Amino acid sequence: MNRNSSLARAISAQTGIRARRIETWSIERLGPDPTLPIEEQLPHFLELEKIVGPGRSKNYDLAARRLAAGALVCSRLRSSLSDLITDGSSDNPMSSDFSTEESADAVFREYDSVATNLTTSVDSLPSAIRLVVQKFRRNAFQGSASTNETGEQVFHSAIVNLLHLFNGGEILNGQATAAMLGFDPEEFDESAFTFIEHLNLTFQNMEHAYQTMSLEDIAAMAKWLRDHAHVAIDYLEISKATDSMLDDLATQFAPMAICLIEPLVKAFGDFATFLVEIGVPDRLILLSLPR
Repeated sequence: MNRNSSLARAISAQTGIRARRIETWSIERLGPDPTLPIEEQLPHFLELEKIVGPGRSKNYDLAARRLAAGALVCSRLRSSLSDLITDGSSDNPMSSDFSTEESADAVFREYDSVATNLTTSVDSLPSAIRLVVQKFRRNAFQGSASTNETGEQVFHSAIVNLLHLFNGGEILNGQATAAMLGFDPEEFDESAFTFIEHLNLTFQNMEHAYQTMSLEDIAAMAKWLRDHAHVAIDYLEISKATDSMLDDLATQFAPMAICLIEPLVKAFGDFATFLVEIGVPDRLILLSLPR
């Protein structure tokens, strides 16, 4: 949207936002659908002004995800999410060939490298994801008392297990995984992990979801997760988390949360009714129901 266009001038006049900023945000794909009536575009730009603030912040990807947490969609949301999943490594995906001992060793060396980096380079992670990793580490250390390993060993083993699960494998160390997730390792039996494996949360499926899922569906789930942020605050023990972090967490995990709806509805006959009761948007529940 050109700053000198009649639409930009009208939006500027009604919101007090400089036309130059409106132009910049439009170039950066943060604006609303330009074909919408102006009265529907105004709330989007006002929320964007609130998110970006008075400075010259150029963290446009974060701004796109924060907009989604308020159920506002911009075209930049797609790339801001898919970049998090691929992390620039799509040309060299993690191997999933477990057919020979040699190939399996190579795969687990990759897992070990990632798990080690999460320990040594946690401060380099995006702030929202860092909160999750730090919580998992605390869980691992607290839960290690129920295992024969140190907290560091439990955390490392659990990360390796999750990577193997997401790569299409099975959970090999259920105790460590349960401890890291904050559960009593002794209360989890084989059936619980078999159920988790059947959820089919693989890197391939998640990447497909983040890259192709309707932006409107992602924003709807992000808004619902953000409205229920108190659950994440209690679980992650992040009472001092900023609005920016909570917005970002809600949007980053929204596609994964949507992916869980269908298998859970299929596994539990009354789960769809439960989702309605807790206010999950109807459009997301309908996606999982038989057609």
